[in-house]
Amino acid sequence: MTIQYTPSTQTLFLIICSGTKNDQDPGSGLYREETSITSWLSPEAKASLMKGRNQALNLIFSESNSDQKLQDHPYNARIKPGKDFGNQESDARYIPAMWLYRGRFFLNLEEDGKIALLSSGHHCLILTGLFGLVTPTEFIQLYECPLEDVPAFSNTWQQDNLLTGVLLDYITRNGIKNCIDLTSQQEYREMVNWNLLRTQPDLHILHAHSKNFVSHEALPDFGVFLKKILINLTDDQFQKISEKQEWKTLALTTQVIPPDGWPMEESRRIDKLIKNGESQQIEYKAGLIGPGFNNLPKIVYNDMKYRVMKGICSFLNTTGGEMLIGVNDSQKIIGVSSELQKLKYSNNPEDEYNQIFEQMVVNYLGKLFLQSIKFEYRTIQKKVIVLIKVVKSNKPAYLRISKAGIPAREYWIRGNCSCRELKGRDITSHMREIGQE
Repeated sequence: MTIQYTPSTQTLFLIICSGTKNDQDPGSGLYREETSITSWLSPEAKASLMKGRNQALNLIFSESNSDQKLQDHPYNARIKPGKDFGNQESDARYIPAMWLYRGRFFLNLEEDGKIALLSSGHHCLILTGLFGLVTPTEFIQLYECPLEDVPAFSNTWQQDNLLTGVLLDYITRNGIKNCIDLTSQQEYREMVNWNLLRTQPDLHILHAHSKNFVSHEALPDFGVFLKKILINLTDDQFQKISEKQEWKTLALTTQVIPPDGWPMEESRRIDKLIKNGESQQIEYKAGLIGPGFNNLPKIVYNDMKYRVMKGICSFLNTTGGEMLIGVNDSQKIIGVSSELQKLKYSNNPEDEYNQIFEQMVVNYLGKLFLQSIKFEYRTIQKKVIVLIKVVKSNKPAYLRISKAGIPAREYWIRGNCSCRELKGRDITSHMREIGQE
């Protein structure tokens, strides 16, 4: 199918590729250079893009996902360093990107939506882990590149703002004034340095949000959003959206973070928690286990462990809350890698780190409270942190070990943004107030 794509407006839609692809169409051996994004780039940006593509292609031949080598994936069986990678190899098979991708976004955009998009005059670029950026009609090869599961691909495009530099070149050379972010998934969105993009004079950036869904679950909504509403808007109409504009359950805003009360991806939610600071239900700790011998079955009591467990005790005795391990008091994400390295002789440091925490709960609070506490790893800004979720307990929680590491019976509650110890009648009064038995 030959579809003319000759964008002429000042609006650019930024969408993402999909894991599900059209593997039934054998493609053709023909490559059309004029359909490639390189036709809209400066020679310098084209060189950068091809550098990134070839680095990502090398990862296809060296990386694995869930113990399966990527080069052994059926989608990658015939991939070659062809013309879509700036090389002259001509034995590759190509298919236009818009017809290669068959994920939920594209299924809900539907055939008529694809044609309407290409005919709208608006620009559109697709973010991909292997090719970086492609136009909807660009001829590329069938491939599998699990960006969400293999961080090396994302790192390739983020390093030295490689992909953002290419995008800025495209925006500048094509007079783009409106950039509409429909990426949905944070793994793709983080390939773009939005702060750097915002330094572009007169560039109006809008982010799409769904009131019902986040991440990949929002992609069907975004496909319909683009088809039925966005491609019909003019440059001026996009320019007039100053902060937020809603269409029933969908919205465009100037903020990456969704409107208040709308769902957000866990990683974005955590990012917001960090930026908002500590509160009655949020606390940060730089580490979990602290200095000294920490390997199971024996752990050493220290000040860091005490402060972590004091905070958890206070959450149990108040309204519950979340503790972020790997974030310091200055709200800087430092991660827990240095503590995991202390367990380097373990076969599975992450698992042992979790087990040490569970043993801390048993020793400091009692086995009963394990059911009220959830331990989860999260990756924020390329650093691994721990998110500990605590549910309010209907039983009083007493800290059994003091700061000095000796037996104790301390009752802690959460204030506005710190812990407070109660004693005597104040404990009884508080327990009655929150319904603890």
